[in-house]
Amino acid sequence: MEALKEADVLADGVQTVNYSYLGSDINKPYYGDGTLGRAKADCEVKADNINDLLADINGKATIVVATAVTTKASSVIPFFPVYCMGLYRVMTDNGTHETPIMHQDRIYRDMLYGNNSEYDEKGRLRPDSWELNPDVQAATEALIEKINGDNFNSDLTGYDVFMKEYKNLNGFDVDGYEEDNDVTIEDLIALEY
Repeated sequence: MEALKEADVLADGVQTVNYSYLGSDINKPYYGDGTLGRAKADCEVKADNINDLLADINGKATIVVATAVTTKASSVIPFFPVYCMGLYRVMTDNGTHETPIMHQDRIYRDMLYGNNSEYDEKGRLRPDSWELNPDVQAATEALIEKINGDNFNSDLTGYDVFMKEYKNLNGFDVDGYEEDNDVTIEDLIALEY
């Protein structure tokens, strides 16, 4: 940001966005109290520095504390897939589960550039409020207590939602794709862009 400002290429009101995840008390050992938590704390210091740097051009560094979403990284963080299986079932039943794309859309359309911004006392945008709702957390914790090796992939959990989203990240199991349409190398060579 310093180099961009020195080059005088930043518009008045420029905004940077950095994503973070804090999670619930269940995830605190992995996020808030672990190595990831230290990186997130450093991010907040850097955002404050950027805010100071951009103040004279009405710029802003926004930290978005996102909700739990399926990513390649989230699939290998200890316990996190189990948490997501419980959370996704509860939020799907409540009508508040969002895919990563839906979540991004809400962040930008409704919160950053809309009228439904929710900021915390540190000035962070908090679209994770749906996840951290006390009723959602209580139901998620209760469900997680029931998950075991025999039922983790049943309708009891959000396993199917988690796996579909994970496959979608890699281009598989995408709604609207017709498997019967074989794509040949010739089809790919003929593509124009």
